[in-house]
Amino acid sequence: MTDAEQVVRTYEGCQFFARQTHLPAQALQTIPITWPFAVWGLDMVGPLKRTPGGFTHLLVAIDKFTKWIEAKPIAALRAADVASFFRNIVYWFGVPNSIITDDGVQFTGRSFLEFCDEFHIRVDWAAVAHPWTNGQVERANGMILQGLKPRIFDRLKKFGSRWAAELPAVLWSLQTTTSRATSCTPFFLAYGAEAVLPSELKYGSLRIQTYGDEQNTTNAQLANDLLDEARDAIVVTSAKYQ
Repeated sequence: MTDAEQVVRTYEGCQFFARQTHLPAQALQTIPITWPFAVWGLDMVGPLKRTPGGFTHLLVAIDKFTKWIEAKPIAALRAADVASFFRNIVYWFGVPNSIITDDGVQFTGRSFLEFCDEFHIRVDWAAVAHPWTNGQVERANGMILQGLKPRIFDRLKKFGSRWAAELPAVLWSLQTTTSRATSCTPFFLAYGAEAVLPSELKYGSLRIQTYGDEQNTTNAQLANDLLDEARDAIVVTSAKYQ
């Protein structure tokens, strides 16, 4: 085999479509998940139907530990928009250890990489031949789209351009729904308490009816104990797959 043939065979596009890979064998690299908001998966969805505001794509990020999902509509595939999106995540949840993403132009651009350097965030690239490395964010993409469909369905226009307006409600439902992977809601794993839902106010749940300083102190102590147990269980489960 000539040197040119070897280069072509190991080229990224060839790797993706070839029946077998031609890269040298390497040890599998596992990504340990040991605390909330330490490792995020990052991806993009689109193009979607253009909204009145000009949005055509959706940036999506998921915390690997709590399964908390963040998303932001964007109008162009620019690294500066990705940097702005993730800067807000840092301001809400702290600086992560690493971000897992693909090599799309919006993720390899200077603005985003300079942002990661500024905060000392490691970028782990999901292999083209092994996209399931970032499988959690791919599933998050699907859950968001599935949540949007019934909200924007129109018999005449099919799936309309209201998806950006409905996005916050979909994210809220995902953050307050129990994850099969953790047996907890992302909201609980993030904040140590379940979110108060409108239905609780409408029908008067027990915690709404018994709201008071003394009861709140007791509930907070219990929630902290349950939170520690839940997070420890996730660490143990994650370690089984390392």
